[in-house]
Amino acid sequence: MALAVASLHTRAHAQSGGDQEPAAPVLTRSMLRAVAKRGAGPLLAKLEFAERPVFRDGRFVGLRLLARHDEGVSRALFDLRAGDVVTAVNGIAPRTPEDLATIVRRLPEGPEVTIEFLREGKARRSVTPITDGP
Repeated sequence: MALAVASLHTRAHAQSGGDQEPAAPVLTRSMLRAVAKRGAGPLLAKLEFAERPVFRDGRFVGLRLLARHDEGVSRALFDLRAGDVVTAVNGIAPRTPEDLATIVRRLPEGPEVTIEFLREGKARRSVTPITDGP
């Protein structure tokens, strides 16, 4: 069974080089609260993750993204691509796709959404501020 997650991103950085990608729209707390109230299902239907986590040298690494099923603004907000391995969201390492639902419910509580992931073996970090606007 493959599962999914949605899009929350403003800028992506290579942890070592600080490469910055173009800024995307800012995320609002009211939007995240609406997502949390509806449940994570519709949001999680946007990205398909492998059922089994990625391990390296017997240690947990993260969850591999298999495919994206979102278009438009959602795609622009979230820089993950097929093949990326999500290692943490707001400091929490998702060990199963179901863990992502719990993480999504907690997103409105913080000042930003931080996604750490591996792309082609390089560590990257995506940070999206959460505003209190409408």
